[in-house]
Amino acid sequence: MADKLLNRLLSTPRIVVEHTLSGVKRCHSVKDLFRNTKVGVTDLVMDVACALPNGRVAFRHPIPTLDILPLAG
Repeated sequence: MADKLLNRLLSTPRIVVEHTLSGVKRCHSVKDLFRNTKVGVTDLVMDVACALPNGRVAFRHPIPTLDILPLAG
């Protein structure tokens, strides 16, 4: 019983990390060989590859907005 509880406690954050890394790897320029040798471009590509899954998660359930224009008139 204690082994199952310990395994569940360890596996929950590991699954989140694995899903996050798979989202980054969907951007093939990070997973494959990147041949651009300009300074800073590799870091920029990695930043974009990490930002895309975060943006997808953040905008999956957008916060409802209040339209105040009909109330003003």
